Amino acid sequence: METSNRPSRSDAHLSKEEEAKIEGETRDYFDGLAPRRHTKPQRSEYAAQYIDALPSDGVSHEYAEFQQLEQNSQKLVYAGNETGTGFINVDNTKGSAFNLSPESESAHHASCKGNPATNEWTPAPADTASSVSNKPHRSEN
Repeated sequence: METSNRPSRSDAHLSKEEEAKIEGETRDYFDGLAPRRHTKPQRSEYAAQYIDALPSDGVSHEYAEFQQLEQNSQKLVYAGNETGTGFINVDNTKGSAFNLSPESESAHHASCKGNPATNEWTPAPADTASSVSNKPHRSEN
């Protein structure tokens, strides 16, 4: 009768150098299998030629520019308007303007009913149009 050997319950222990070598080979293998995505064109910068290949040095232009901006000690320089001074001024030559004034206690408003999210509105009486139909009513048969 032949005895069967069971497999070991733990993995074979490798040295750190062997583990690093196998990890590097595996990483290179899967990096080679991964599809290469083309570079997206920049929206802000016009290019006469659309380049579909990765750069030969492996560093993208955007990444290099990002690193340069990160190392810049001044970070962000804005020489525009101060807050609140860049708004558009409107000439009021005719004297007409839209003013909101506080309401008096005696002012009467139409009742606000319904949920505006469900569009349950009732048109104003001036906006309602009665449609006249030539169809006979049921009582006129």
